[in-house]
Amino acid sequence: MPSIIEQSNQDAIWRSLTGQTVSVPNLAKLLPSWDFKIHPEYERARDEFLNPWIRRWVDDALTCRKLQKAEFGVFAAVLCADAPFDRFCTVAKYFAWYIQHQLLPEHECPDLSIYPSQLQNTLVCWEEVGTHIREVCSHETRVILSKAMLEYMEAVGDANALFENGKLPSLEAYWARRDYAAGIYPGIATIPFVYGVDITAADVSNIRMKELWKSTSYLVHMYDSTPFYNTLTHH
Repeated sequence: MPSIIEQSNQDAIWRSLTGQTVSVPNLAKLLPSWDFKIHPEYERARDEFLNPWIRRWVDDALTCRKLQKAEFGVFAAVLCADAPFDRFCTVAKYFAWYIQHQLLPEHECPDLSIYPSQLQNTLVCWEEVGTHIREVCSHETRVILSKAMLEYMEAVGDANALFENGKLPSLEAYWARRDYAAGIYPGIATIPFVYGVDITAADVSNIRMKELWKSTSYLVHMYDSTPFYNTLTHH
């Protein structure tokens, strides 16, 4: 349980935030040179591939409907607007279920019979995603994609530790975790797969590339956090 002082600090922070507003810029004005496009076969991908795929690995009917209603494929359809249809479908599946998965070794799918049926379904469906990525990407590109995914999973796993015993993390600690926990970097890391190009660790460590990834992360955070600020405004 948080101490009286810790609870008082939390209450003070919430009071200071209540009623504040945040202005989110129009993306079209912020990025005037962006030629917004969406994959022309998005609806086909959703109806014939993504939604049936979700039904295969989600046993609970209500959860399945919620995942399908989330329209995960829209983001993939924008990212893959000019990509081959099969890669677009794989990226849509990838975005639909961020889960820790080893993309590096060439292997056969292990015996999954020891796991509950829901987990078996999940692993088999995710193996399809990994198989396609291994067919297209070089080993070094897969290392980069795997690293981005592992960092995402570690950040998600550390979320509760930041607020242990009711303590509030520093802004730096919170933002460092939030930057990785939103799953933005694994999404960016799929771009080489989408367009059939290979990258190296040197490419990713280039200062301009790192700044580009970071700016993209901030942009997504800005829009992703809008519901939170709306909640503060109305409470």
